[in-house]
Amino acid sequence: MAYIYIILSQSGSIVSKAIKIATKKQFNHCSLSLDKELHHMYSMGRIFPHNPLIGGLVQERPNVGTYKKFDETYCRILEVPVTDQQYENIASLLMSMYLRRRHYRYNYRGLFLGKMGYARESDHHFYCSEFVRFVLQTSGVDVSFLTDIPVPEEFMNMPHSTIIYEGLLNRVEEKQVV
Repeated sequence: MAYIYIILSQSGSIVSKAIKIATKKQFNHCSLSLDKELHHMYSMGRIFPHNPLIGGLVQERPNVGTYKKFDETYCRILEVPVTDQQYENIASLLMSMYLRRRHYRYNYRGLFLGKMGYARESDHHFYCSEFVRFVLQTSGVDVSFLTDIPVPEEFMNMPHSTIIYEGLLNRVEEKQVV
């Protein structure tokens, strides 16, 4: 048995506040990590911390880049059990996608169409929760609990997941997530 980590967050940026108002959800971003210490979190997000308009596949860290800029980011971390094979599939897919990260773009159109109830999927354009769903589904993890237009908080319904931390993202290392 292995574990992956899904990080739900709310950075407090202007964009995240606008999404929070539109969705009425506490968390509006999600990332995926293979390690409990969150040394490498993967998501679709800002490529440049100061520019919310250029998005793509990014590697995030709690006190680096965008999260350093938005140091009051509140998060909830879910620990999710997966089989060893699923873990290897996820790790391989993340590495492959990250090496080709220039091929992936943020799905702005899908984000706005989703708010109107229309799903728009693409192999190379994702918003954060589409990205996490894609990686899990492609790796053989059951994501049937997600709707066609997934939002980050739906991952709270993931079977067998456990909340292992809730609080400021930049304090994860201090708290030594249990």
